Amino acid sequence: MSWLETMHWMQLSSTFRLRRFMLAATLTVVSAITLGCSTQQLYGTGQAWQRNECQRLVDQYERERCLTNANTSYESYQKQMSIKN
Repeated sequence: MSWLETMHWMQLSSTFRLRRFMLAATLTVVSAITLGCSTQQLYGTGQAWQRNECQRLVDQYERERCLTNANTSYESYQKQMSIKN
């Protein structure tokens, strides 16, 4: 496989992951609205998904940083959001 073919494959792979993420996010929101989930339940679902994605990172530093963000409690998240607003 040539360098150009490899780059093209990597770009397609990134595009596929983005589309998969967007589909998962859309389905989560639609399900939440339909089922009446609380925002805390939605947050927990999103955090679980993010932790799974963090585990895919090869670089240990990036994986640990990602997991730190993914393990933020809902209460801490609410405080951070109230400060920003």
